[in-house]
Amino acid sequence: MININCAKQVFLDYVKNYDASDSKIALKIGHILRVMDLSKMFAINLEWGKEDIEIATLIGLLHDIGRFEQIKVYHTFTDSESIDHANYGCEQLFEKGLIRKFIEEDTYDKIIERAIYNHNKLKIEEGLDEKTLKHAKLIRDADKTDIFETSLFSKQEDIFNRKHEPNGTINPLAIKSFMNGETVKYADSLNTYDSLIGKLSFIYDYNYKVSLQYIKEKDYLNKIVSRFYETYEPKKRETKEQIESILKIANEYIEKNTIT
Repeated sequence: MININCAKQVFLDYVKNYDASDSKIALKIGHILRVMDLSKMFAINLEWGKEDIEIATLIGLLHDIGRFEQIKVYHTFTDSESIDHANYGCEQLFEKGLIRKFIEEDTYDKIIERAIYNHNKLKIEEGLDEKTLKHAKLIRDADKTDIFETSLFSKQEDIFNRKHEPNGTINPLAIKSFMNGETVKYADSLNTYDSLIGKLSFIYDYNYKVSLQYIKEKDYLNKIVSRFYETYEPKKRETKEQIESILKIANEYIEKNTIT
């Protein structure tokens, strides 16, 4: 079986190679450890067996391992301006053998590799077997859940990572995607307002009711919008009204999809 405590210590030793005083490095270390815990919690709530709980926990620990070199070399979280951090993480783990420091046996390598590879893609690739697919779905839920959490305490410029236009408007393509029940594409996120709508659109990509229920209980969406206004409140009434309308729709979606 998987020794999670040992794997966690290997991770903590690994990140000592990076500058923890860099806010981006520190943010990512915290994020990874929280995603690990969320993955375990969601797997337990789904009543998965011990093996799958341990696999899910390890995937949570390893899902963003590629971020550290990305930040060190490119000083950004933006994949389109640097490298695909999931692909790079898979390369480090499975092509260069880093995975063996975290787990000796190779029984679960395919599951871990495909889950990490798919965690940041717009959609999960087709053709995965049932066991691999359920883990790919879970890490996406856990990852997005902590992005919501992180949005409540991290620097707004790190979270929304777009230019701010006080008199700007929301990109119609972002609104269209949201209204169609789709995740907003990165390319359609041009300013802070689009980035906010993109964050709210994450709800459409949740796979398990237990994780969506967690979002509801934490009241993440309302809190994120409230905090956003503290820094980026739009000057145009129309823009603020659109945000409020989208927030209402998002909350209604969560309510509808968490009814037992």
